[in-house]
Amino acid sequence: MDRDPLDLPTSPTLSPIPASQVPWPGHAGGPPPQPPRRRPPWPLLGVIGAGLAVALITSLLVALLLTTRGGTTTVLLGAAEQTATSAQATSTAEGTPPTSPAGTAGTGGISGPRATSTPRPPGPTVHVVNVQGHATVYGLTTSCPTDELALSGGWSADANTRISVSDHSSVQNTNGWTLDAREPNAPLTAYVLCLQHLAGASITSRSAAVTIATDAASTVVASCQAGETLIGGGFFIDVGDITHFSPTADHTGFSLTVVYRPSLARTHAVSSRYHAMVTPYAHVTAQCLSAARARLTVPSPATVAISPQGSGPVTVTCPKGTLLSGGGIDLLNGIAVATEFAPSSATTWQAQVRNQTIVSTTVKLYALCLSFS
Repeated sequence: MDRDPLDLPTSPTLSPIPASQVPWPGHAGGPPPQPPRRRPPWPLLGVIGAGLAVALITSLLVALLLTTRGGTTTVLLGAAEQTATSAQATSTAEGTPPTSPAGTAGTGGISGPRATSTPRPPGPTVHVVNVQGHATVYGLTTSCPTDELALSGGWSADANTRISVSDHSSVQNTNGWTLDAREPNAPLTAYVLCLQHLAGASITSRSAAVTIATDAASTVVASCQAGETLIGGGFFIDVGDITHFSPTADHTGFSLTVVYRPSLARTHAVSSRYHAMVTPYAHVTAQCLSAARARLTVPSPATVAISPQGSGPVTVTCPKGTLLSGGGIDLLNGIAVATEFAPSSATTWQAQVRNQTIVSTTVKLYALCLSFS
């Protein structure tokens, strides 16, 4: 039988080499080396972990900072931070747009809740209201705006006009000041001081009257009650001339002195608006304010000498921190006419005096000044 050429002879001495003894390429004999083992990249992982930790901490700090700057989280601030927060709240209360971290008002940067503060309500103030016109049946009245109080007032007129009424406008039941003159249809300017921003305040007119004597001085005083603060005065006279109209020495009332000399033609005219009584009289009012913490200050009066047949101005100003509420005047020597007696600003009262006698007249002008402290 022919042998198959692919049939290789087998040798009984040959045996398979165990797999464990198969030589590793490049090594002769001995146990074969193991393939190299791959070590984990610990340094790289450490760097990556540290970076992630830093990023996480940074994110937490940014979030905490943004939350602290808002108005919903309460934190204890240092002195510098408290100053910055207060300044930001003030700007917002005054209507200034909040500034973003980028420095542009209302644009750019990160915006968040802003701390705001409630604006402080305005304190009491006064202002002057005046009206020009002519004396009518009820005189000439100027009024304060709604929700304001008429403190007191005054006038401006020409030298031939005799003021017979300068008082709170109770006849027309309005919140203002009324003037009248003895001369019919006389041109007048009426002034009133108006008090605003004082909730709960009220004014009461306390009055008193006296019969006017002939060829003598007649004096009458009206006083405020306990708990009230004097703020000014008013008057009505049938005949005669005012020589004294000012606060009392204890500053609790208003005093009026009238001199009536029928022998002088200029003092004999009777009020054309309020008919002469069988016995003429003088009427004075004390304007009395009821308000918390109200306090009256009466500075030293301004004194000016007016030469015979001459005229001149005189002014008096309230101390700093006070508000003008009224005025008073003394015409001490002789008989003179105050052609102007009125507030000129929130702190100053002024007068223009004309001396129509042949003797010198000394004028004292008073200011009544209010404060609330």
